[in-house]
Amino acid sequence: MSRKDILQSLESSPFKGPALPDFNFGVKNPTNLLERFIASAKASASHILETNDFNDLTAKYSRVINLSNQINYKGLFLDGINSPFELNDIDLLVIDGAFGVAENGAIWVNTDVLPFRVLPFIAEHLVICIKKENLVANMHDAYAKIQSDDYGFGVFIAGPSKTADIEQSLVIGAQGPRSLGILF
Repeated sequence: MSRKDILQSLESSPFKGPALPDFNFGVKNPTNLLERFIASAKASASHILETNDFNDLTAKYSRVINLSNQINYKGLFLDGINSPFELNDIDLLVIDGAFGVAENGAIWVNTDVLPFRVLPFIAEHLVICIKKENLVANMHDAYAKIQSDDYGFGVFIAGPSKTADIEQSLVIGAQGPRSLGILF
């Protein structure tokens, strides 16, 4: 019997099995999403920035790239850069996040809007701008949102990179930015 015959016989079988359960984990009336998001973000060592904090932050660094549509700040331009290897000395990157997840403080970044996908990971420090109304309660809601939108490639970012693998000492910024600031 061929593979095709087996599959056809299974499809024509009267046995359908029980219906799958409905796993609707979404929060019906999410409350305090902003407070929950901020608490989760701080727990993952992110910094919640105010506008004056952002101005102070940008004054500290000389190589700042601003790709955010929400911040009026003129940073370095990426014109003429053809390779991500030319970006190895970026002090601060400012980008927009699509939405945030209150349960864990993660922010979905659609890298289709970035000229190089490596940018959020190669900069020394990262600031992600997000609108308060673009928060979801949990990862179930986040995955539902991702499936309903058209993204080519994206990533959840939560807190600065850290590891304690080497000699059991905590290293911040081992595989990515040393700090993550979130600006609403």
